[in-house]
Amino acid sequence: SMADPMGRTAIAKSSEEAALPPYQIPKMGIGAWAWGDTLYWGYDAKKDDELKEAYDYCMSHGVKFFDTAEVYGLGRSETLLGKFSKNGQTAEVATKFAALPWRSKAIAPLDD
Repeated sequence: SMADPMGRTAIAKSSEEAALPPYQIPKMGIGAWAWGDTLYWGYDAKKDDELKEAYDYCMSHGVKFFDTAEVYGLGRSETLLGKFSKNGQTAEVATKFAALPWRSKAIAPLDD
């Protein structure tokens, strides 16, 4: 892997993806687990304006990479990121899906 001037590291691609430019991963990002998770983080929708302020602060200071997952508030963190980025800002979002017990086959998370 090789870092660019922004400090991002390129991911090696398979032979099928060789024609595509390498994706650059920023050195710093923000985890969005608390953005929707009531069980561990005590998320309260009444404070979404505070999360929007945090989002705007990150974006204005060059931190545009957000890590989330479908189980973070059962999709609430992704919903908030989408809502917050509607003013033309471009955020980079990494999301994950879980191998939940009711999914019986490998492709099931992609079917949802």
